[in-house]
Amino acid sequence: MSETFVTAHAMRLAPGRSAFVTHTEAPIPEFNGPFLCDIGQRPRSYGTGGTPTSARPALPLGRIKPLRDRAVAGFLRQTGTEVMMTEFGGMGVEMAAPAAAAGVKLHVHFHGYDASSHLRFPKIVKAYQTLFTQAEGFITPSRFIADNLVGIGCPADRITVVPCGVEAENFPPSSRSPGLCMAVGRFVEKKAPLTTIGAFAKIAEAHPEARLDYIGDGPLWEEAKAAVAQAGLEGRIRLLGSQPHDVVRKTMGEASFFLQHSVTSSNGDTEGLPVAIMEAMSAGLTIVSTRHSGIPEAVIEGESGALVDEHDLDAMARELDRLLADPDMAAAYGAAARQRLLEKFTLNHAIDKLQHAMGLA
Repeated sequence: MSETFVTAHAMRLAPGRSAFVTHTEAPIPEFNGPFLCDIGQRPRSYGTGGTPTSARPALPLGRIKPLRDRAVAGFLRQTGTEVMMTEFGGMGVEMAAPAAAAGVKLHVHFHGYDASSHLRFPKIVKAYQTLFTQAEGFITPSRFIADNLVGIGCPADRITVVPCGVEAENFPPSSRSPGLCMAVGRFVEKKAPLTTIGAFAKIAEAHPEARLDYIGDGPLWEEAKAAVAQAGLEGRIRLLGSQPHDVVRKTMGEASFFLQHSVTSSNGDTEGLPVAIMEAMSAGLTIVSTRHSGIPEAVIEGESGALVDEHDLDAMARELDRLLADPDMAAAYGAAARQRLLEKFTLNHAIDKLQHAMGLA
């Protein structure tokens, strides 16, 4: 649900000319194409109508990889596939051998944790270094992530930086309800939901009109709920849980501020360039976020948003206080953010860059 960029790539890169290889057990209805599903256990092929065309019995763990590689290579040949893109580096490692066996050009799209926290494991780094000699090209959502890969040996001239992009028409300018702040994201360490809630709580008394709608859930949910209760702000901070993307769009169409305190987690996990940041830019929201990973590549500090250091709750509260007190400045930041999104970060920009990088244009 949170990885909307995967759906966008699947739907838009090569409409009507795409085949799909997945770990899921059945075809995904939105993707119109032949499928090879459940590759981790029992690869099964499906035609475009969702009808099974082959099935294989489940095998012991030690025999899964050879079976998978043969099934994937056969599927790629059967569908006449010429170019393949994998989402996330780990899938690139899995697909390198069958892609080579089928004579398919492989492009690997890294996104965040796969090129940050995973680089702490020598076994994964070694696998990536082998992958760098096998794949045709590599894609990252930010220069920050690209530099991480270059640091372990990826040739810089084979990396294309492509922020995932959003469909601007789905996120038109917000009506900017006064004082309405929102946040979107999983309740996990690298999203630092407790810091976002703490910063809002710090300015709540000075801005009685302000309120915060927080969409998402995860392992820090109960701590976040307790923090809201401890601050006595149950009526002004709404923890809405996981919601469909339509709810995210509706909330962005009403909010004035978008808050996201992204940080590097204790295991080294980082963002790439969060899609939610770009959605908020499209809606013309006033962004208050952090100098983290690819965020400063999209949000120009002091021009199209406010950025603070990671873990600096007080600085986030000061920026939010300043902008709540100056609605004209806040609105100007939002307008500049939308203009920047329209010029550089739409889904059309992303798809065009990806198609050119993969030779599909």
